[in-house]
Amino acid sequence: MIENWQRILVFSAHPDDEILGVGGTIARLSNLGKEVYVVTFAIGETSYSSIEMKGRMRELRLREAEECNKVLGIKERIILYKPNQGITNDRETYQECVKIIRKYKPDVIFTHYKEDKHRDHRTVWEITDEARWKAAENVLADFGTPWYTPELYYYEVIELFTHPSLLIDITDTLDKKISAMKTQSSQFPVLPGIIEYIEALAKIRGYLRGTKYAEAFLGSDFIPRLA
Repeated sequence: MIENWQRILVFSAHPDDEILGVGGTIARLSNLGKEVYVVTFAIGETSYSSIEMKGRMRELRLREAEECNKVLGIKERIILYKPNQGITNDRETYQECVKIIRKYKPDVIFTHYKEDKHRDHRTVWEITDEARWKAAENVLADFGTPWYTPELYYYEVIELFTHPSLLIDITDTLDKKISAMKTQSSQFPVLPGIIEYIEALAKIRGYLRGTKYAEAFLGSDFIPRLA
């Protein structure tokens, strides 16, 4: 399946979400010569663990995001600079996503899942699922040519899928996923034990797939697939 994907679009609320949810798959696709684009809604300026870090978070997280891009082989990261803990499903943000989908013309989209605890994650799920549909409609002509993305998958961050519909082998790229997470050093006090969590979850998902490591995804049924 993944050999047929040429352009991949990942929507993430914050700079480290794509690492946790789809980092191993991003690295694998990049190794195959595919183009992976990441849309980050909020830079995560409120994710400081001490008052001393507050004034430096924006610059620090931007630098960490750039380091992650290099490790995973992300072709381009688009940052929307929405407020952390304040991403809203408003007209402006929704239309930005429609434009992005039409511009990059992805074969597949990865995004957050609706049952995540984080309000920003839930909002990104809602916006991107609908934007995928709207981008395919013959409307908003000034936003670019309509584009139908054949597949959309939700990824896991902390809340896990009971019945995932897709398991991707990341045995050869788990090391890059972990290395990418290590670039996010500002988040270690916020997410204690996160490296161990990444490896443990990869083992569990790998067990389901019959490989050493894997990542799990759930397919969207918001709009039907076309054959």
